[in-house]
Amino acid sequence: MLQPQQPPPGLTPQQRMAWNMFVDYLDKQGVKGSPLLDQRDKNLGQYYFQKFASTNPGIPITYNDVPKIQQELQDYRTNLVNQWKSGKAKIDDIKSEEEIMPGLSKIDGWLGSKTSSYKYPISTESVTRNGNTDTTNYGPTKFDEVTAQLKNK
Repeated sequence: MLQPQQPPPGLTPQQRMAWNMFVDYLDKQGVKGSPLLDQRDKNLGQYYFQKFASTNPGIPITYNDVPKIQQELQDYRTNLVNQWKSGKAKIDDIKSEEEIMPGLSKIDGWLGSKTSSYKYPISTESVTRNGNTDTTNYGPTKFDEVTAQLKNK
């Protein structure tokens, strides 16, 4: 009997943080979002990933995680669009759903210009006491919670 195919498990907060670090690395190398990464015959995305991994031993992601990253970012966008359409999410200066995370890559497992342009959203918390505001940056560690909240609203 055929079993329904389950989507691959999501990434851990540490893997998401590593992805954001990798996108920052690409930015410093001058290739974040670059059309050069779209030239599949040159495998530049894999080259930069290997170079990044060699300087960050023990990094918790591999190039094989790219489809999972693409899927999670697509799911996040879908949930965000649904919340925006229902009026539950207010996003400044957005007039149509096409303006929400524009140019997001399809799920193709390729690290091209579109995939290399997006990082996981970060969570921050600001608390103001006695006129002083303290902000805590949680990074992408609360991504699952934020996505779940968007789905449940």
